[in-house]
Amino acid sequence: MFLSWTHACLEFGPSQPEPEKTLNLASRILVTGSTGNIGRELVKQPQARGADFAVMTSAPGKAPAGVREVRGDFTQPTELATAFAGSDTLFLLFPLVPDMLDMARNAVAAAKAAGARHIVRSSGAGADSHRPASIARGHGQIDDLITGIGIAYTLPRPASLMQSAINFSAGTIKGANAIYAPHGTGATAVIDVRDIAEAAAVVLTAPAAHAGASYTLTGAEAMTDAQMAAEIGRARRPRRAVCRRARAGGRGLDDEGGLSAAADRLAD
Repeated sequence: MFLSWTHACLEFGPSQPEPEKTLNLASRILVTGSTGNIGRELVKQPQARGADFAVMTSAPGKAPAGVREVRGDFTQPTELATAFAGSDTLFLLFPLVPDMLDMARNAVAAAKAAGARHIVRSSGAGADSHRPASIARGHGQIDDLITGIGIAYTLPRPASLMQSAINFSAGTIKGANAIYAPHGTGATAVIDVRDIAEAAAVVLTAPAAHAGASYTLTGAEAMTDAQMAAEIGRARRPRRAVCRRARAGGRGLDDEGGLSAAADRLAD
């Protein structure tokens, strides 16, 4: 697996196992967002490494088998303070929702109150609080919060997820052999969530070595939507997938995963 990072370039694979001497297994880790795309893969990593960790869930019974679970909700500050208590290192992953920044403010306050020593915050490539695009701006605003609270931090900033083609376009791929996307001819080096999870696990199990760093995580090759559709089409032979552009404010796409809303957010 290949990860392209802002400050480092690491290659992971059977020939290059992570050295055990770098692991800080005495650190207690709390993983949020454990039921999402990245989180589901991330929780497998500290399990395999023997790290002391727990996951935060908003409802009981959502944690993977054998994983310690604590109750917490980013919208409930009191719950967060209790959930964060006793954890040295926090992995913060916020859902991409309108009140994401408020959730981050709650999490920052709870982290300070709980005495957390390191925050690993899953951000996004291009995060910048001064960017006009709302997604990049929102990620940047949260990153500014994290970097300004006086707690050691690391900011993994993944590019678009390879799995998004499945999450957002499975219906149109199956029903119309089409992918609707708002990117035009722009190319993106999408990254597999498993690579993101492995990179995050490296940081979580040796946080001091990555304090103050921001890592842009990408795949090895930038591809346009049309190129990705062609690859998907080849994998689906004899069927073929084509890329059709989703327009900002476009109609008829909401039944296909809310892509017109995504186009609006990318266009503003």
